[in-house]
Amino acid sequence: MVQLRDMEPLDLPEGRRTIGAVHARLREMILSGGIGPGTVLSQVELARMLGVSRTPLREALRMLQEEGLIEAEPNRRARVTGFSPQDLDSLYGARVALETLGASITMPRLTEHDLDQAEALLDHMRVVGEQDEFDAWQEAHRAFHRRFVDHAGDQLLRLIIVQAERSERYLRTYRMNLPGTWWTAGDSSHRAIIAACRDQRLDLAKDELAKHVARTALAVLAEIAPEQEPVAVRAALKLVVNPSNVRR
Repeated sequence: MVQLRDMEPLDLPEGRRTIGAVHARLREMILSGGIGPGTVLSQVELARMLGVSRTPLREALRMLQEEGLIEAEPNRRARVTGFSPQDLDSLYGARVALETLGASITMPRLTEHDLDQAEALLDHMRVVGEQDEFDAWQEAHRAFHRRFVDHAGDQLLRLIIVQAERSERYLRTYRMNLPGTWWTAGDSSHRAIIAACRDQRLDLAKDELAKHVARTALAVLAEIAPEQEPVAVRAALKLVVNPSNVRR
């Protein structure tokens, strides 16, 4: 088992707030790689390190299991979900479909000010990317994608955010294999999304977003499992993208 010596105890009263705080702490550590794929999670050890009882911890672990971040079998300890090419394909296929739907609802409501802010995020991503500051880049990247689905409604937006954050674990691994150049991969497609929105070509903008998410999946798959056929990603693209907007 990985020893999580840096985990500080939580200072919160018992109750629902404790459940939320435990869930948020463990979720952030899993997504950031602080708790690595395959790590076995002992409830006794986690409760001791976080300074909480096992009741809110069990509920937090259940929530993480529903999000697909941990897996647990009866009479066995929970384990952080490992990296799987099939999971990556399904995850990004879902992202293509969900973010395209969210973008279709949101893009008609975007103002020039919104697009200026999105472009400013890209400029910031370029600066921190050149400095190899992945966490800062990821925060801006998350905000950029959120800009184009922000009016999707609470339920759909929640689904989009969960899938996007799960995919960050794979993106972090991809970045580690491409030191110094990882941040450039999506810059042109990000800017193509903004350009299409400025031109009021919203169908093209939506398709550019879908293709951008798909390209990221294909790039990561090529790094971790080049033999894996991206069935879900290709099916999602075929479902949502206008064939006339597909570059040959």
